Amino acid sequence: MVNENGVSSGMVKALDAGKLNIVVAHSLEAKPLIALFNLEKVTDHTAFPIYKNDKGISLVLSGMGKAAATDASNYLGTRLEPELISAWLNIGIAGHRSAAIGTGLLASKITEKATGDVFYPGMLISGYDSSPVITVDEIEKEYDEDVAYEMEASGFYRAAQALSSSEFVQTFKIISDNRDNHVDQINLQNIPGMIERQGSRILELVGDLLDLLDTHNSRHRLPKVFGYLESAYKLTVTQRIQLKRHCQRFQAQDKNGLLEELSKKNYHSTKQLLSVLEKTLD
Repeated sequence: MVNENGVSSGMVKALDAGKLNIVVAHSLEAKPLIALFNLEKVTDHTAFPIYKNDKGISLVLSGMGKAAATDASNYLGTRLEPELISAWLNIGIAGHRSAAIGTGLLASKITEKATGDVFYPGMLISGYDSSPVITVDEIEKEYDEDVAYEMEASGFYRAAQALSSSEFVQTFKIISDNRDNHVDQINLQNIPGMIERQGSRILELVGDLLDLLDTHNSRHRLPKVFGYLESAYKLTVTQRIQLKRHCQRFQAQDKNGLLEELSKKNYHSTKQLLSVLEKTLD
């Protein structure tokens, strides 16, 4: 079933399934995405404005460059609920030696030209054209390699992978220039239209990401007994993280009943509690 926006009912359900954080560099890139996802501004932070909707989708405007993308991703990350993993998506324009103008490409590999650092996004989703991406510090004008050139992906990925898991951190680039249509000839006012024309593909990508995310979070959602144990024992920051991971593992292994039984026992210390949980899981 398709709604008035041309989106299937399954897609809408997927958009409700989890949280998605979109990072874009420029307001011209953000404008069509704000409309696509019905986002509203929720902060006037001078450096990193944030937009959200009631479906759990957020967008932060980073400004240009990898450092800005890192900082904006980290800033948005501090505002999220820590209990469940979120999906992260960097969307923007890129140059390419041979790809046609307007082509949408999913990053298969991200190389930071200045440092040689390489990142490999998890590729659990399929059916999308892809390309290696090279993040540069200055606008690429030579197109030496048959890859997508842009300025934010490595900085975005470096931050987002620390906030999530690689399969939920993706970069989608729309080709704005190539050797036949040089970057010096770009009309900036055409950028929103390029991204808008990829709207249905972006919705599909978001739906696929959030379907994966929903499956993951359903398996790793914290059981209710975590809250009881958290309040019953004095936990250090490290111990809370350990307890959270143990409870998630019980959940993933369908052992919530056993976890509840163990939680009812008296332990001399938090250390003993964590030790028993760990040994039971091994």
